[in-house]
Amino acid sequence: MSEHVRSLDLGVIWDPNSPEAVLLCLDSRAALSMGAGVTDQDRRNVVLTWESVRHASIGSPNDETASGHPLWGKGLRDVLWAGAVEDSSLIASLNSIERTHSRHNSARFDGDIHYIVLSKEDTIEVVAKSVRVERFGGNTLDAAVEALRR
Repeated sequence: MSEHVRSLDLGVIWDPNSPEAVLLCLDSRAALSMGAGVTDQDRRNVVLTWESVRHASIGSPNDETASGHPLWGKGLRDVLWAGAVEDSSLIASLNSIERTHSRHNSARFDGDIHYIVLSKEDTIEVVAKSVRVERFGGNTLDAAVEALRR
């Protein structure tokens, strides 16, 4: 099978133009906080919280240059909110890097999922075992901090 992004339904949408998406990482946990969707009755922030994180990044491309992402032609173009990368080259690369450790065990990577989330200004990529959706009030930074306190 070749690397491919499939759309992931997390049961919630966020404001696609939210200018203050915040990604915070704490050891092997990460939280991404974004404003609620404009039609969402629950005005609290949408917070995606990942456990057993191996990798987390936020940065280019933004929504205007997303077509330049290496996964664009591999299904990312069909993702509106979030996706999961099947047969991820990022996971394979992380596994390869860790092979340099004398006690490396590739089985530790079993069950890892490469998540990709699109926002107005950034693309967020996280490799982790699981994600959950939570809601927190306040600004996006406070919401992300609260999620990691749990």
